[in-house]
Amino acid sequence: MRYEVFQDKLIPGSAEYAMKVMLAACSLLTPALAEESWRMVSAVKHQPFVAGKRVWTRLMLGGQECFISIRPGEFRKSRPQGQETLILEAQETDAEDTVANRLEALLRFLRRYSIDREEVRQVEIFYSAFVNGRTVEGWALMFARMHVQVQSGNGDITKLIQELSVAGLYEHRVPLTEFSDAWALLNLQYMTGMWMENEIEAMYEEPMQSFQNFVYSAAHTDDREMLISKLAELGNRNYLDGITSVKEGLAAASLLQLADALSRGASQFLIARLVAHVNDNLELKVLLKYKAVQAEEGYACTQTGIMAPVRFLFEDMEEESKDIAAELMEGSSEEEVRFKRCSPLWPCFTRRFTSVLITSAKTLYGNGSVEEGIAELLTLVEGSEGASMFERAWMDFALLKAYKKQGHEEQVERYATRIAGQVVVMRVLAGSLGKDE
Repeated sequence: MRYEVFQDKLIPGSAEYAMKVMLAACSLLTPALAEESWRMVSAVKHQPFVAGKRVWTRLMLGGQECFISIRPGEFRKSRPQGQETLILEAQETDAEDTVANRLEALLRFLRRYSIDREEVRQVEIFYSAFVNGRTVEGWALMFARMHVQVQSGNGDITKLIQELSVAGLYEHRVPLTEFSDAWALLNLQYMTGMWMENEIEAMYEEPMQSFQNFVYSAAHTDDREMLISKLAELGNRNYLDGITSVKEGLAAASLLQLADALSRGASQFLIARLVAHVNDNLELKVLLKYKAVQAEEGYACTQTGIMAPVRFLFEDMEEESKDIAAELMEGSSEEEVRFKRCSPLWPCFTRRFTSVLITSAKTLYGNGSVEEGIAELLTLVEGSEGASMFERAWMDFALLKAYKKQGHEEQVERYATRIAGQVVVMRVLAGSLGKDE
């Protein structure tokens, strides 16, 4: 199967959005685990509704059994019990339906339409590493250099931390799982004032094990109580910040901001989980305001939101609204529809974009009033300050279709001309840059 971004329908701003969300999804885990995570998202997407039953999907993630329910949303690692419980096995997915194939499609798309050739080269490097089962090299050395600078007090520590955060969370130059463990290790050493001295780069190549080794060693010194205090600070702060990051992402002005917030939140939940596991394994009695399973659930839900665009990007742009219309026709409430797309459990879209999808579903594919739908879409457009070009173009398309259904030819021509003009500019800019190479 040959994938194409939005099935080869060019939407202004889609190159920026596609690159942002695909790199976030592909750098969340190792390539093998990214593929496994994508299969999980695909399996849960088609979970059926069975009257009188609480339906769960059983699947394997990272070699561990887990269970996910959509109605109501919940993630568990223990087998659900009860007479109303119905557990279904995750369905097999198409062997060609892989993250790698979709990443390749993104690269083809960017080569044709991106106006930033440096971004294209970045994706080429990323794609080459991903399909060979490895991540982009050099991130452990980045942490080792930071370690030496922070320990010695050289340079502006705030600036150094900011640069490393950007590289790991927003430029996706570091696998998020490794970044989070390494970030926790660096921060705990800074917070305690105790530093590991030998084979620094090698230490960051295995950051989870190094974190555990550091805590174990420090726990058997006179500084044990101070260590426990700093672990509590590190774990609690990141768990609460993870919750805040997801909420901020859902309320964000654009989908680009949501992608960044979810990457940040996933990292924070991973750090909180690491602290909780070390606390449990070493029986340190750190006073945490959460349990390991809560951090795991927070991460799993955030991961779902990060992986969701891997599907959304390669559907026809009308598919999501059609799905929503079908759910509403089957009896789901708007609140239930919104929860599956814009909630801490399923943080796939921002509130505003979810509203656009729901309004389009009712207006174009359901029994909603076209006039009311247009009025609601126009209200969403008026309140779209901070939205990306992609979202603005999406709303233009939604209004174009609504006016067409209404038979308002003047407005149809207006929006069609505006969209066509934006597309022409994109093609010209991408083409001229291509000739300059």
